Amino acid sequence: MIGGGERLRETAQTDEVVMNFTSQFQSRKSVATRRIIEANAHSSPGACYVLLKQGQHIEDVNECLAGRKGKISSRSLDIQILYQILGLPGSGLSDEARTHLTEICDQSYGRELPPYVDLDREFDPWDYLLCYCPTENHFFNDTANRLAEAVVFPERVYSDGRTAAQYRPYWEDAFRQLVDARITHGMREWRSPIYCHVIADDCLMVYNLTDGPTRDAAKAMLDYLWLTMTMTMRKGMWTGAHSRVYNKKGGCTLTNFASQCYLWTARFALDLEIDTPGGSIRNDDWIPTDSISCGIIAGDYIPPEAVIRLMDRQDRYANIETIGPKYHPSGMGEGVFNPGSYNPCLCTRDRDITDGKRAVYTWLSPRYGLGSVQEWGDYGHHWHMHCSPWSLMIASGESTDIVTSFTGSEEEMAHTDGGYMMWGQWKADWDGTVFQHRSTLFCQLRGHQIDIDGEWLKEGYPEAPGVDAAILRKADRIADLHTRFYIAESIGECVQREGWIFGVKAGVYFAIRTVRGAFLNEQQSDWIPGKVFVADIWDDVVLMQVAELEEAGDFQDFQDAVISTRLSFDDRSIRYVTLEGDEIAFYWKEDGSPTVNGSVPDYSRLRIQDPCVKSQQGSGKITVKCAGDEAAIGLPQNQ
Repeated sequence: MIGGGERLRETAQTDEVVMNFTSQFQSRKSVATRRIIEANAHSSPGACYVLLKQGQHIEDVNECLAGRKGKISSRSLDIQILYQILGLPGSGLSDEARTHLTEICDQSYGRELPPYVDLDREFDPWDYLLCYCPTENHFFNDTANRLAEAVVFPERVYSDGRTAAQYRPYWEDAFRQLVDARITHGMREWRSPIYCHVIADDCLMVYNLTDGPTRDAAKAMLDYLWLTMTMTMRKGMWTGAHSRVYNKKGGCTLTNFASQCYLWTARFALDLEIDTPGGSIRNDDWIPTDSISCGIIAGDYIPPEAVIRLMDRQDRYANIETIGPKYHPSGMGEGVFNPGSYNPCLCTRDRDITDGKRAVYTWLSPRYGLGSVQEWGDYGHHWHMHCSPWSLMIASGESTDIVTSFTGSEEEMAHTDGGYMMWGQWKADWDGTVFQHRSTLFCQLRGHQIDIDGEWLKEGYPEAPGVDAAILRKADRIADLHTRFYIAESIGECVQREGWIFGVKAGVYFAIRTVRGAFLNEQQSDWIPGKVFVADIWDDVVLMQVAELEEAGDFQDFQDAVISTRLSFDDRSIRYVTLEGDEIAFYWKEDGSPTVNGSVPDYSRLRIQDPCVKSQQGSGKITVKCAGDEAAIGLPQNQ
């Protein structure tokens, strides 16, 4: 169980001796290693990595890594574990397996350099056009993988005549710059299980392959990743934005997440039993095979105890983390490529809001988390973060207990990988105003389908030749994508009263409604486990209010209290008095910034604000103090 400030205990021992955190973590890794060996779990590259380091089942491992027992993923986002295997000295890896893994890695990288990779080009940690797919997780991934290639194949001669050994100092410096920039200013694509998982793999790879300042940078970024997860999780829940509500391949997004980032934390750091839609997972019967877990097992990285102990907290609090800019932070990047509203890159809808407010805002209690990517600002810009703006998660032990909002129907917004949630892309765009104050949240999404009149630059853009790019001339609006909200089936039956839907689960109450107009239940495919409600006004504002038993009394009392709250609106603004007595004025973007009791919240000086976690903008240093333990996160020069 999480809670009570209990020290972590070694699962392999039967006595009650409490060991220090480092010893416990090492012991857990030893237990996991033994399980992999005993099970001969050689069916995944991650487990093969552990077996190679231990010198166990080498023949079976080579069969797997030579491709004789199934296909190994060749996505650039998945090959970090392959570079780590190739970098193991004297591991017993066969020539056939080495050749096969090298060929997989070379499908994304290899000797032929793209024209935008050049030692003479100064690395810019905010220029996303330095990688083929100009988004933040790909930028991080490409930088880390090119560094790994320079480490693993030092004698390789590239198409520009230079060797990998010559490139290694460049990519080590680039990786350090990238880490420093993100810890200092914040990530852009964030609070998504997909992107968190990719960057964790990137940093584990660099940590396990390098030494010195570059390894220190990888550790700093890993510490930051663990911090980001532990600040927003309770008892198997993940609070904040999600890439998709559903995915046909894996069900609810939270199911996929549970097999990645959260269990990566919980299985090693805590004596914790976790319930997932696929069944219960316990430390005493778990055999790790995924690359994140195996990278942790095989290496010597250990997260700071102060960071892990954040999940023990029993208080109610707000955690606020500012989001990094799409391109250069204010005052930086003069004289370098910094696209305007018509971005000549693949992600033309991923635009920065130069004068808006951006923060990951999370209100947490032991029972639930209400989290949002909070934004308001100039209406002339679009807003897009590759993920949903907010979610309520109930810490009931069921990882599907989620309420969230989005735009577009299943047919309008289906993605190529079977996901169902809107985000800005070539044929859809939107601007959003999301504002949260503690356990109250407003969300207005203006989504619409678009028809792009633009020009593809097949020969690339001057700043990044070789990258397929497009310059938009205009984006005609075809159809409006109506606002929707979703309530998971696992929460149970809800009550509709006087324009609100009320739900309750595990001592957590919530009330949700569209403010100006009505909403209807929208029929969904059978594989979607829950109900979707659609607003009859396309850009209506969704209002969410959450409370707990101790605050609101019984469920009937909560319903009566919400119905009696003061709520008024016109065609440009909404005023609402929360259950805590705070008066919130919510305005359309072009009409003003939201206020709480007459004041606009100011996050301008914050990097992270939390009772246990502090950081100022531009400092490059994050301090964590929790349950008597302390940690400082950042590159050494910032400490």
